[in-house]
Amino acid sequence: MKAEQPILFLDFDGVLHPMREGVALFEYVPLLVDALAPHPDVHIVLSTSWVPVLGFDEAKARLRVELQPRIVGATYDPQYELAMPPGWWSSLTRYAQITHYVKLHSLTRWVAIDDDTRGWPAEHRYSLVRTSPLLGLAHPDAVPELADKLLRLYD
Repeated sequence: MKAEQPILFLDFDGVLHPMREGVALFEYVPLLVDALAPHPDVHIVLSTSWVPVLGFDEAKARLRVELQPRIVGATYDPQYELAMPPGWWSSLTRYAQITHYVKLHSLTRWVAIDDDTRGWPAEHRYSLVRTSPLLGLAHPDAVPELADKLLRLYD
């Protein structure tokens, strides 16, 4: 992966579906597909807790087929379990997990969509599209904000 490659860090819960019972999983994926359509060069890195639980391949397979070719990796790597102290990964905030990946790959153009804002410093909020856990991408401000931040990747 090239450092200048535009990357979208993608969480699932609270983004692609609400964090409540009785809803269809991934019901907001069409909103993401539409938002990404004008940006065919944006790749996706999974930053979801689904990857440590299900594995990268299974988490990737849960997304619609048109998104799968964009997925180039995940913030979680099973090698961390071997190289780091037990519980190291799960103790990190989502922001720390993402910035670990950013530094590891020397990324310069990235944005994240997540409902978890713990640890995000104010000076880096420009890289975050914060969604409501109960509304995800269906929140009226979420998709316009995502569209704006995707455009900023090209500034």
